[in-house]
Amino acid sequence: MIMKQSMHAKFLRPITTHYRSSNLQLIAFPHAGAGAGYFRSWAQFIPSYIELIGVQYPGREDRIFDEPVSDIKKLSLEIADAIQQQEYDQIILFGHSMGAILAYEVACHLQKNGTLIKYLFVSGQTEPTKTRKTLFYRSTDKELIHEVIRVSETSKEIFENKELREIFLSIIRNDYEAIETYSTETPTLLSTPITVLLGDDDTEVTYQEAISWSAYTKYRFDIYTFPGEHFFINKQLKQVIEIIIDKLHLLDTSYENFCP
Repeated sequence: MIMKQSMHAKFLRPITTHYRSSNLQLIAFPHAGAGAGYFRSWAQFIPSYIELIGVQYPGREDRIFDEPVSDIKKLSLEIADAIQQQEYDQIILFGHSMGAILAYEVACHLQKNGTLIKYLFVSGQTEPTKTRKTLFYRSTDKELIHEVIRVSETSKEIFENKELREIFLSIIRNDYEAIETYSTETPTLLSTPITVLLGDDDTEVTYQEAISWSAYTKYRFDIYTFPGEHFFINKQLKQVIEIIIDKLHLLDTSYENFCP
């Protein structure tokens, strides 16, 4: 795989360093408030035949001065365009929470333009027509902070520093607007398998809501539950990646000869 250097490559951050031997590109979409750096902890569990690439949304980390995008459709189109300009071999998409909706929308754009992905993994998210209808992006700072702490593992300390609080709240408010104003009336049926990952105590999505993703694929669908709440992937990371790797083995058994 060769990554072309262009203005569009600013969305894509290689996390692993063994891309020259990689046959699969696992492109990971972070949740609201997060950036590509969230996936650095994944690298230790990723085998050499998979290149892990984090998606960098504008307005955070090394793109802190870029204008954030609060429209899922617009952002997903820009990310899909960036992916299509790369010479990727086999594309796998993973997204958690808001990232799952973005991964789905990117998959739709790619499929429409003739670039099919090999697999879609969605984590901690309802299917596209059932996304949250709350309006926390319009709430006060105090209300938004309370909501972020409730649903995530964000430390209260980050809000005690005025400068950090203002930066983080700006990012999270933008992302909440993106997911809370998102809607789709005519979902696209994907020509790729879908696996759903879910915490058994997730307050944001029920098992029945998660299993509704089965209507979005023409091919294989399955769902796995893990102990934990909305951010179960933080504590179940190794198990989550093991399932991803197992599913990718089904795509091509020749990968079995590679070692992590």
